[in-house]
Amino acid sequence: MRFCTMHYHEIVGDLLVAADGCLSSIRQSFVPDHKLRYSGYCAWRGVLDFTGNESSETLTGIRREYPELGKCLYFGLGSGTHTVLYELLNRRLNWIWYVHQPEPDLKHNSMTMKASSDMIQSMHKEAEKMWLPEFVRVIKETKEPFSWLE
Repeated sequence: MRFCTMHYHEIVGDLLVAADGCLSSIRQSFVPDHKLRYSGYCAWRGVLDFTGNESSETLTGIRREYPELGKCLYFGLGSGTHTVLYELLNRRLNWIWYVHQPEPDLKHNSMTMKASSDMIQSMHKEAEKMWLPEFVRVIKETKEPFSWLE
């Protein structure tokens, strides 16, 4: 097998592992007609850094509702939606909110997108309708959540 990298160096090998994401340039080179199948979900994701705020009302509330946080993953289920919440190292909470929706029309070459303030406000309103207030506070206090396709 011969393959030219992005810097146009020829590499010879027996196996190529294309682990460069769902919009893989390597996959596009070898199987250009292969269309990926949209899973039906878009997701919001954020990481809340609570360094120095360990005793805040938000942290006290989230630990009360999710007492094993830091020892496990928590999943929330809703109609056409689900969430994941877990604690990362260095005093951070990671949350993901999957939303079932039609495939969006992407106009760029990325599966992630920086969310506008209007998009974030809309997401906050939707969160208030379906999730525990403690989880909604975590979402609202997260700086720069972003969205991506699954």
